[in-house]
This record gives sequence, structure tokens and C-alpha cells, in this order.
Amino acid sequence: MSFRASSGRWAVASFLPVVAAGCLGAAPLAAQPAVDPLGPDPAGIFTFEALAEGVWVARVLARPEAYAFANSLVVEGEDGVLVVDTQQSPTAARALIDRIALWTDRPVRWVVNTHWHGDHVYGNVAYRDASPGVRFLAAPGTVEGMRGPGARQRAEELETLPGSIRDREAWLAAGRLPDGRVLDPDLRDQVAYSARLRAAYLAELRALETVEPEPFVDRRRTLDLGGRSVELVPLGPAHTAGDLVVRVPDAGVVAVGDLLEATAAPWIDGAASLVGWRDALGVLGDAPETVRVPAHGDVQREGWLLAGERALFDDLVAEARRAVAEGWSPERIRSEALLEEHRAFLARIGAGEGAFERWRAEALSRAVDELRAGEGGTP
Repeated sequence: MSFRASSGRWAVASFLPVVAAGCLGAAPLAAQPAVDPLGPDPAGIFTFEALAEGVWVARVLARPEAYAFANSLVVEGEDGVLVVDTQQSPTAARALIDRIALWTDRPVRWVVNTHWHGDHVYGNVAYRDASPGVRFLAAPGTVEGMRGPGARQRAEELETLPGSIRDREAWLAAGRLPDGRVLDPDLRDQVAYSARLRAAYLAELRALETVEPEPFVDRRRTLDLGGRSVELVPLGPAHTAGDLVVRVPDAGVVAVGDLLEATAAPWIDGAASLVGWRDALGVLGDAPETVRVPAHGDVQREGWLLAGERALFDDLVAEARRAVAEGWSPERIRSEALLEEHRAFLARIGAGEGAFERWRAEALSRAVDELRAGEGGTP
């Protein structure tokens, strides 16, 4: 079970794109980002922030004008530029490529995919076309994920997107939603936006060429960008089978992919290891970088998000160990009211009451299955 479905972040059958990356709901706002002197993104997809000399983050707007969900980190060295994650659509990727060309005349030589989900890899083709010779780097599990569940996910999107677009067109024609609500001007605008965005994305998805990264990051690797070192650190299996983080030590910045989630309850991928996720958060907690760039939501300069998620996973694994030791049934695992002390934290990052209950049951069941399988039992 996952709470984000076929688009890689939000289900294509949902009414609207749910709160998009960069909008934190009840979470506290970060300090105001430095204004990019080059001005706003003309494509209407990103807001840009300089984190250090030659280090930028492209954060997706709350209502982007392209199918885009994941933030990207851009790191410049004397020999070229490295980009972390490439968006859900080539259109979004090209918008960032255009901005990079205004920041620097150095070429993009490296692209790193933190994991296989479409909102992190579908834009690879735009970088290949714009920068001949660019290297695409990832953990081995990312390549496997793109070939297996990633291919299935794309097929599901191609099948379901047309129907979701027709639904929205029908709602607009009828002037009301399926639940009977009349489309006031604001709702009509939201539905029209959703239909337009999905139609544009469907056209891109039908023509999309998947560009796989090299399975290069099988262990900690250091890249020399020319006067600046960047470390690629594999931490999977965790959120997926092939998570990695990208450290920029001289800037005190680390891109963490989906290991930290600032806009919703942590999404449990089909190949996720919840024990591994707990361990990965421990590694992040021990790292010296204090500016953390999650793939979704604001840049984190305070420790509340990491501390809260780390405590959540510590307690999740501890409770799962207790359930295994005491031989709980699947019914008890799903109905036990555990992790209550973390309800407020999950609400703070955007998980409502129903989402907390579903996440708690799913996460505990998955963690118990994982522990039993690791002990030689049958999940």
C-alpha cells in the first residue's frame, strides 16, 4: 500500500494535485529565501534560492505550470555543474536547465538521481539532450527500480491519465463535482488547472524516453567538480531500495531526497525498508551538514524535521520488535493504537487525522513483516 500512487507523488485519480512541494501546510515557514537577482522563473515552475557560493536550490512552486514535484539541488565547481534530481517532466527539467545557463557558463557534467521515482528521473532526457556527455549517477537499486516498478508505474499512468482528464472536463461541463458541490470560480479554476496540467503531462509521458543512470554509487563516492568535492552516500534500502544523499561539505548542505518528508507522511515505497530508513535517518543525524534539502518542501535549517522523523522511525521499529516478540496477529498489528505521541508531528508535516491512522497501520505491518522475514519467518 502506498499513499502516493501512479504519478510518483500523487494519484492521478485524485481530484486535484494535492498541496505541492514548497507548501508546508501547518509546518513553520523557513527564513525568507534570498531573492534571485535574475528574477522569478519565467516558466512559472520554480523559486530559486542561493544556499552558498555556487550552490542553489530550485524549489517547486505551490502551483507550478508543469508537472513537477521534487526540488533540485544545483552545485557548481570549476569543471562543471552537478544537478540532483530532474523532475517529473522534461518541460520542468528544461526550465531549470535554462536558469542554470543564466547562473553560469559552465556545463552540466553530472546528474545524480537520489532514487527511481518518476518525479526524480523523468527529466533525465532533457539533460542528456542539452549536455552531451553528461554522466547520470545513482545507486544500483535506482536502476533496478526504473526497470521494474518504474516501468509498471509509467504504464499505469498512461492507462489512467486519459480517464482522469475526461473526468475533469465533465465536471467543468456540468458545473459541479461528483459529490454535488457546485463549482464556484475558485474550484472551477482549480479543476481547469488540474485538467490542463495532466493533459500536457500525458503528451510528454507518451513520448518520454527513459534515460537510466549508471549504477555507480555502490559505496560512498567522492566527485571532484574542480575546487569542490561532492560526496554521494548510498543509504538504501530505506525509502526505496536505492536511496542516496548528496553532501556538499564545504557549503554545509546535503540533499536528502525523500528520506526526509516535509509535506506529508513518509511514503512507504513497495521496496522500502523501514529498519533501513531508521538507520539512514541516524546517519543523517550524525552528519555535520546543517542545511538539508528535502525533495519536497522547504529547505531545512533547523533540526525539528529530522528529529521528529528520526524519533518516529525509532519508535516504529521498537514497537514492531515488540509485536514480533509477542506474536501479534495481523489484525492486532493493524488495530493497535500505537505511536500516538507522533500524531502531532505527522499533522505538522501535513498528514491529517485519517492519514495518520492509515500510515500507522501500514507502517507497523510493513515493519513487522520485514523483521519476521529477517529472522527467517514468513511475512
